[in-house]
Amino acid sequence: NSGEDKEEIEVDAESSDSSSDEEIEDPRIKELQALLAEQPYEYEKHIELINLLHTAGELEQLRDAREKMNGVFPLAPDLWREWIKDETKFLDGDKSETAERDKIIRLYERATRDYLSVTVWLEYSMFMMADSDNEKVRTVLERATEIAGYHVSSGALVWQAYREYEETVLAAIKPPPGSIASAEQQEAVDKQIQRVTDLFKRQLAVPLLDMEQTFEEYKQFVSEVDPEVEEIYKKAAE
Repeated sequence: NSGEDKEEIEVDAESSDSSSDEEIEDPRIKELQALLAEQPYEYEKHIELINLLHTAGELEQLRDAREKMNGVFPLAPDLWREWIKDETKFLDGDKSETAERDKIIRLYERATRDYLSVTVWLEYSMFMMADSDNEKVRTVLERATEIAGYHVSSGALVWQAYREYEETVLAAIKPPPGSIASAEQQEAVDKQIQRVTDLFKRQLAVPLLDMEQTFEEYKQFVSEVDPEVEEIYKKAAE
């Protein structure tokens, strides 16, 4: 029986492989590839081909299809996000691997040039936060606030992500409760507190939805409200 079972499993595996090959050799995929080689400006056909290749799990052909589409059209944010999501799966859980991370970063950079998308900037920022180099992370966060942080309905999310990152850095450098900070440690803590405070000030100067909530968070963070910040906030809210 064990021999028969083994043979049955092997037959099933072969059948599965054959089915997979049939999917990869989908005649519609071949048809679309040929059509787009002749007529590269057929937007909907690019989308159809990408969807078929994504379903078939054909990564190399999928990459090629996406590259060819982006060669003639800017890609919508959702197309970039799906592309980046697919490529991120190949980081093998190690987001610190420089060569692989750089590939993802280049895709994010291309995505941010095609359209203004707060979601893309947020996801790019979150991806960068896995980097141990604070200055690299801040460079992207600064660009995110400069480009997407003025989006009236969603820009606050970018500022919030930036502030939460800096507050995480602050929590990491604060001495444990009950311990006495050295002069050097206290200087670093004070500098980081000022960094977060400055972010609140910059954000509160921008007319955005939910400004009242941001101002409440500012009041909870500082020991005393700066009259200048309150005045800036009132003008922006108005």
